[in-house]
Amino acid sequence: MIIIELTASVLTITTIYLLAHAASWNKYQIYGCITGLTGQAFWLYIIFAQHLYGLLLADGVIFCIYVTRINRLMRGKA
Repeated sequence: MIIIELTASVLTITTIYLLAHAASWNKYQIYGCITGLTGQAFWLYIIFAQHLYGLLLADGVIFCIYVTRINRLMRGKA
């Protein structure tokens, strides 16, 4: 379980770093959203494995934010 928790943490840190350094001339924004979505899968596993159901709302909202942003970036409406 510790590997999954560490992976979720590393992906979250990477996501924050990428999104904090995103600009119109680099691909950090899309990479940040992709690593964020990947991290969400690990967070879902942690939530269900440890019965932390109170975090589901936050996880769902963050998931929607990433999907919406990726959709806008793919359509060129950054």
